[in-house]
Amino acid sequence: MSVFRFLRPNATKSSQFCRVAQILLAGWLFANACAAFAAEGVVSSANFQAVISPGSIATVFGSNLATGIISAKLDDRGQLPTAIDGTIVKLGDNAVPLVFVSPSQINFVVPEETAIGQVSVTIQSRASNTPWSGTANVAKLAPGIYTIPCLRPNRGAVLNGVTYGLEPFSSVTVENGGSDKRTRLTIFGTGFRNARTSEVTVRATPPGREAVSLTVEYAGPAPNFFGLDQINVATLTVNYRTPEQVMAEAEPVIRAVLPDANVPTSIRKGDRPVVHGSVADLGSILDAWLAEEGDGVACVISAGGDAVPTTARIRSLTPALSKGLEFDLVVLIDPETFEGAVDRYVAMTRATQQLVILTTS
Repeated sequence: MSVFRFLRPNATKSSQFCRVAQILLAGWLFANACAAFAAEGVVSSANFQAVISPGSIATVFGSNLATGIISAKLDDRGQLPTAIDGTIVKLGDNAVPLVFVSPSQINFVVPEETAIGQVSVTIQSRASNTPWSGTANVAKLAPGIYTIPCLRPNRGAVLNGVTYGLEPFSSVTVENGGSDKRTRLTIFGTGFRNARTSEVTVRATPPGREAVSLTVEYAGPAPNFFGLDQINVATLTVNYRTPEQVMAEAEPVIRAVLPDANVPTSIRKGDRPVVHGSVADLGSILDAWLAEEGDGVACVISAGGDAVPTTARIRSLTPALSKGLEFDLVVLIDPETFEGAVDRYVAMTRATQQLVILTTS
């Protein structure tokens, strides 16, 4: 089944956009398929709650809903069909656009003009001589966030809003235009396009900390997808992960090339200073750390990414490959040979406990 059939015909065909389609819609269908035998009725396709909203994607669970497993094909006008192989869903007297049908599950788009309140639902199928009938609760808002359970349980459908990359996320995205390099996250769901951006609140709860509000920059329909909504947020201006000592070393590096860069403020007081030394000391530094620390992972970051052999507790990466990752100990080898200041900054801020900077000279 091709997830690209959910795109509108004028949608961009860039590889990044296709990546969004593959990740979100394939993961969404996988999640729904797993739950298809657990309930009956009309629910939000994102959280399976029995409330849907105009413009959202809804799901019907049941039996004999269709003769086979079929995804929609757009018509000549670029619209979703209201019938697939004899299966038709009606809200009130109106047939709705269908996204996907199967014997136990139907996904459809709730028309924007659907009235608020309880509406009748009728399903006709060639798999059954008797139409299925029921009701659906329609509200102005029925917010739900999609998950991608094939990656990890309860993994939210959240991507870097610029690169479309998956987690883990770095606090800085160098591909951002302008001086504000804070990472933007895009959260995908359905049922909240009828809210104004100013009405949407997103809160994050760092481990061991109280919840904090993130800046919502956009909330509404996701471009080029039927029924899919998105929220764009700017990441925290407070850094809970990187120790103060590391940030104090890294901040001048990025400000040297981006004076107005929004560098997160670290509020975590570490107990280990940044160490400077010679590349000749690399072996003894790693041996001492392994002997002292019973667990944790260290990473040696160099221009070539091959400074040391990789083991169970020691990684060897380039600055580019280290983006979005974190390690207890980070050792930089000749950081002046990295591609640029942004790479040096990103590599330095991978450390959650200690940073060591070694040079050849």
